[in-house]
Formats: sequence, C-alpha cells, structure tokens
Amino acid sequence: MEQSYKKFFKKGGLFLLSAVILLFLINAFFIQTVYNIKNPVRNYQQFVAMDKADLAVLFFGDSHPARGINPGQINPPARQGGVSQSFNFAVPSENYEQTFYKVRMIINKYPAVEVFVFPWDLHSFNNYRLSSYNETRYWLNFMTYDELSNLTAAARVNLMLRAAWPFIGKGEELIKLLENRKKKTEIHLGWQKNEENFTSEKNMSLAGIDRVQSQLKSYPDIVNPALIDSFLKIIDLLKSHHKTIILIKYPVTAEYLNALDLQGIDRTAYYANIYTRLPKYDNLYLWDFQETYKNNEELFSDPDHLNAQGADIFSRQIYGKMKELNFLN
Repeated sequence: MEQSYKKFFKKGGLFLLSAVILLFLINAFFIQTVYNIKNPVRNYQQFVAMDKADLAVLFFGDSHPARGINPGQINPPARQGGVSQSFNFAVPSENYEQTFYKVRMIINKYPAVEVFVFPWDLHSFNNYRLSSYNETRYWLNFMTYDELSNLTAAARVNLMLRAAWPFIGKGEELIKLLENRKKKTEIHLGWQKNEENFTSEKNMSLAGIDRVQSQLKSYPDIVNPALIDSFLKIIDLLKSHHKTIILIKYPVTAEYLNALDLQGIDRTAYYANIYTRLPKYDNLYLWDFQETYKNNEELFSDPDHLNAQGADIFSRQIYGKMKELNFLN
C-alpha cells in the first residue's frame, strides 16, 4: 500500500511539474509572439530604448497623432541618425483618462520634457473614446495595482496573475495569430506608419458619413464628464510644473467635414463649450489644422487619418511652428 502511495505522489508530482513547465513555455511563447508585437507595447518599448538626453516634445492621444505625427520629420537630426528631441507616445483608441497616467509617469521620471501635445478633436471626449484596460501588463507601466484595480474593478491578485501570465484569457488571440500572420505595422519613434490612400475608396462620401456616425452617433451628447475631468487634470498637472501645452485639431478630409454638416454637428458650439472649461494659462496653445488638407485626399488613409505621406507633410508643418516659437533647438 505504501509503495502505491509513493508511486501515486511521484506520478502526480511529475505531472504537476510538467504542467507548470508547459504553462511557462506557453506564456513565454505568447509574450514573444503576441504581446510583444502589439502596437502599444512596441511603442512603449521604443520609448524605453531611445536616447532621451535631448527629449523635449512628446505627442499623446489616439490614432490621429499615432498615425499623423512622424517625429523623424519634426526633428530633422533624427532622420540623420542623431538624437531625437521628440517622440510620439500616442496609441490608437487611447482616451484622456489613460493619457493622464502616461503624462504623470513622464512628469515623475523625465522632468526635462518641456512640451506636451494632445489632440483636441470632436471625438476626443466622447463615450466613443472609452476603452478597457485589457492589457494589464502594459498599463502597469504607468499606474499602480491599486489604481488599475479601482479602474477595472478587478481584484489585485487577478491583476497580478494577468500581468505575470498575460496569455490567460487570450487563447483566441494566439490562435488568430497562428492562423493569420499579418505584417507588423512599422513604428518609428512611436509613429505608426500607414501607406493606405483614401482616394482608392470607391465611395469617399459614404466613408465619411460612416466614420462620423461611428464616432459621433450620440450627438449632441458627445462630451463624457469623466474624460473632461481627466483632460483638466492633465492641464492642471502640467500647469503646476510650468510645462508648455499644445492642443491640436488634427486634419480631416472634405468628406468628413461634409458628413459633419449633414449630421447637423455644430463644430463651433462644441469647441466653445470645451474652451470655456480650460484654465487660464499663458503656455497653452490651440492649433487648428482641421481643414488644412481637406481637399488633399491623397494625404489620408481614410476620412480622418493621415497616411505616411500626409504625416510627413503635416509633421514638417508642426516642426516649423515649433521652431518659430523656440520649442525645439
């Protein structure tokens, strides 16, 4: 009987050890082949790896800056292999609540950064921008377990498991990757390069309408109080550290603007409403490029995102304004 127990526990121990090793291997494989190729993760990895000795300007926000700002054009020495003065920290679908934690991290770890640039678009404070913190491992780079627990209503131990074992609950992602390996998006100094051309769209007007309806379907109720509060927290934080703040209305196509009119969306009233909430601050700039390239559809990948060609042109324009105001060397 005693021998039987020994054999049982020995086999059980070997099985358990094998299972643990297998889980470690699956987890390592997932991190390498799925987690590490996600665009937000690669963006952060590039930031960590870059030489930040001369870093002066950071761009934050969602897909508009993520695709529309090429730091290599804003800081010409970066194109020649020199040290960049700017980095694009924007990630598609990011909202101002999430951006606050990233800005706070920069203020605490890299106090020499002087210029902070954010989008000021029609959808920036909309419920459309609300998104989950489903990448636990990524968001813990910017906040504590307790903060993430409060935001997600997930127990701390749950978050710790997700951070250590990011493959948990992500089996579908791994299967999709193995079934359909797509070419990774090119990312340079955080900028996500997109080569698509909006002029190839068969019905550009309809595409503009679809885009506006998806972003602003709740109009006129398109300002979420929580996102406004986070936005104002960012402004107050940067103001208290005497930083320069730039708010940009990013370029969109004529089709997008026409769709806004068709939907009866009053841009003037929307921006006036947000503007009245901004605190008085001499180092806060509002730059309006919304209509700058509206008739140059070849510079866009869709109704409201610049493509690589458009990003280069727009970024050089931003660089010129920053040079005029002595924001860059």
